[in-house]
Amino acid sequence: MERLCALEDASSCYELSQIKKKLLSQDEYKSLLNRACRQGRGGDMLACGKLGELIKTESPDLSKQYQEYACAVGHKKYCL
Repeated sequence: MERLCALEDASSCYELSQIKKKLLSQDEYKSLLNRACRQGRGGDMLACGKLGELIKTESPDLSKQYQEYACAVGHKKYCL
């Protein structure tokens, strides 16, 4: 899975972030979610929603955009 994530496979990066969540620092977790999200371009939209929640205070505009991506594909928790 780590190799697939290294090759920018969005679903593998998301799965890896969830498996290793408790072992990663906050920055490492955000980085994996960011790689999974891929700025909404073919990425995992659930990862975008989770990343949006994490960066709400440091980057409110980007947070909102990421949560909107997740909402648009049916993840209602992220609908603002």
